[in-house]
Amino acid sequence: MKKLTTLAILCLCSPLLANESAVSIDLNNGKNIYSQCLDETIKELKKEDSEADINNAVVASCMEYTSYMYKQKINRLYKEITEQVKKAKNSKDASDELGQLETYQQTWIQYRNNKCALFNSGLQNLSCLMNENEQRIEKLKKIKVGDELFYSTEKSNLSQDVYSQCLDETIKELKKEDPEAGINNAIVSYCIDSTSEQYKKQINQLYKEITRQIKQNSDLNEVNYDLKGLETFQKAWIRYRNSKCALVDPGLGEHYCLMSENRMRVEKLKKIKAGEEAFYSDEDFE
Repeated sequence: MKKLTTLAILCLCSPLLANESAVSIDLNNGKNIYSQCLDETIKELKKEDSEADINNAVVASCMEYTSYMYKQKINRLYKEITEQVKKAKNSKDASDELGQLETYQQTWIQYRNNKCALFNSGLQNLSCLMNENEQRIEKLKKIKVGDELFYSTEKSNLSQDVYSQCLDETIKELKKEDPEAGINNAIVSYCIDSTSEQYKKQINQLYKEITRQIKQNSDLNEVNYDLKGLETFQKAWIRYRNSKCALVDPGLGEHYCLMSENRMRVEKLKKIKAGEEAFYSDEDFE
């Protein structure tokens, strides 16, 4: 079988990158974009080599292509939301809101890049960028139809900012002594662990507050039942989190996984406290 370089694969995909309509794809289904890219690329390669099959170069190229398509969609949605803001607000309000929209979009880009920089492997990094871009599309769609704000009204809900802010502030302090200081594994590790600790404190505080709510709002029989259930499923989540993150490469990857799971648990407990969700859902363990 011929050895295929990443450059060769990218050349096959270049017509797609130059013209989104070159193939029929559904931008609303990320898996289909990626899978179709793999299928189409292998099909083209088999014309020259009947034994051609998927390899890292093909995978990398299709991840880049899919991510490219997502970025185009993100840019379009961002422009559409910008136009909505301009039409719906007076001049001053529109200016303020557009400034906030730009700030939170830049914050997300920084968060995405910082997160994906943790992966040393090229494929893992590309996969991370592709997945983050896909999630951003879903967020922007909800913003566009008014289902969500482009920012949270609660400071603590800007959870993904905690990690990025730690990186920014740490680098800022280091630059006072060394103007050329930049991000490195020690800084990343410190900020991951620091952020994770903040989340764990929030988890413990929210757990206490939910326990207090149960005691105040339930009769005696229900109190014992609900408290037992809450404790059981909290312990089940901890086991799930630890087992899931143990599968990740030890070191920064595992610690980042723990931080992310803790962040999601904080959001889950906030919804439980507000009565928006039950304290148990099958989705917690997927």
